Amino acid sequence: MLHQAGIKFKPLPNVSLLDIRAWKPLSKLETPPSDKKGKLLMPSLEIDNNTDCLLRNLIALEQLHYPGEEYICRYVKLLDFLVDLENDVDLLIENKVIVSKLGDSKAVAELINGLCREMVEVSSTFDPLSKLLNDYYDSSWNKNKAYLVSVYFKNIWTGTGTVVGSLILLVTVTRFILYLLRY
Repeated sequence: MLHQAGIKFKPLPNVSLLDIRAWKPLSKLETPPSDKKGKLLMPSLEIDNNTDCLLRNLIALEQLHYPGEEYICRYVKLLDFLVDLENDVDLLIENKVIVSKLGDSKAVAELINGLCREMVEVSSTFDPLSKLLNDYYDSSWNKNKAYLVSVYFKNIWTGTGTVVGSLILLVTVTRFILYLLRY
């Protein structure tokens, strides 16, 4: 749904899993990235056969021994917020935010959605990010702009055809109005 509203996912190489940035600062200490509006910058996550076991053990460790400091739990909650279906995983794989070694997008989606099932509710440091993403999605301007770009300007030929068609329509309407004004 975020992709339909125009959000672009970009990978951040060699950073912490919690170093997630949006197009505007989420706190007073954070500096805004130089990218345009509508980009979500996330570190790449490599998912293989051991990821489920590793993340479950880290979640259990954080919830038992580090209450209030559940960083991995918060990251997994954010991933669960972003991923519902295998199409969501395909989009994140295409944008190199997720590197899947499982071979199947459906398995990755089930893994991510299954991690939060037995997790105790945690307060999220990503709440401002979630609010920012929801506000961006709720904006009809962003949805319409993303739709126009994806339908009428998805490649050079459809974009050129759209521009030429619009120019022909504009010239035709202008000539019709001038014709009416003469009489």
